[in-house]
Amino acid sequence: MGILLWTHACHRQISSNNEVKRIFDTYYANSEYYLSGQIECKNLIYDCGTIYRDIYMLEISVDTFDVRKNDIREGLPFFGVYDSISNKVYIQSPIYNCNTDKGYKDGDVLPFIRIDSQDKSVHFSDGLELGMIIVEQSDALSAKENNHTIRF
Repeated sequence: MGILLWTHACHRQISSNNEVKRIFDTYYANSEYYLSGQIECKNLIYDCGTIYRDIYMLEISVDTFDVRKNDIREGLPFFGVYDSISNKVYIQSPIYNCNTDKGYKDGDVLPFIRIDSQDKSVHFSDGLELGMIIVEQSDALSAKENNHTIRF
């Protein structure tokens, strides 16, 4: 009985890993860009009980957004939303000060951010480097969409 349960758990994990791989492969096949800008504010979306995994909606004032390829359309995985009128990007990410290992408080100057889809990482000016959170759907990001936004 124990071996049967273990085999079933392994099968579920492999299926889950294959699903995650499919999402990332689909995303990277349809999107290529370079983005940099200043994080203006962060709003908590999901509290995991530790600053290292809490997920925030980051609002970024864009300095550079070089889109080389964007075939993201409804129903495909995406990373963020770009508003062309306000020149802002919205993404979901953990954020904490890499130098102090503490979360940023209200009133703190938030770091500059750089994202290149080719290296699949989010780079913060304080030295923090994190992976990208690619989603198939997000109520928080969808709330930022309007007639002047694109998913990327």
